[in-house]
Amino acid sequence: NDIVVVNRNEQQIHPGGGIYSLVWQGKRMIKRLQINPNTKILNIKSDNSNYDNLTSRLDEIKIEGKLIWYGREMK
Repeated sequence: NDIVVVNRNEQQIHPGGGIYSLVWQGKRMIKRLQINPNTKILNIKSDNSNYDNLTSRLDEIKIEGKLIWYGREMK
C-alpha cells in the first residue's frame, strides 16, 4: 500500500542496479534489480523477506521506470 513515484524516462538498468517498476509474467511489481553484464541474467530482489529472490532474462521483462520516491502511511 505504499505510494510510489516512478521516472518512466529511465527504463535502462543502471550498472549498479536500482529499484524499478517492472512487468514480469503479467504482474506489475516494484523490485530491486541487478543485471549481470556478462550473462545478461537479471536478479530480481525483494526488500520484503516474505518473497524469494528471482532471476530472469532481460528480454522476459518490461521495465516501466526507475523508482525515485516512495511514501508509507504511519500506523
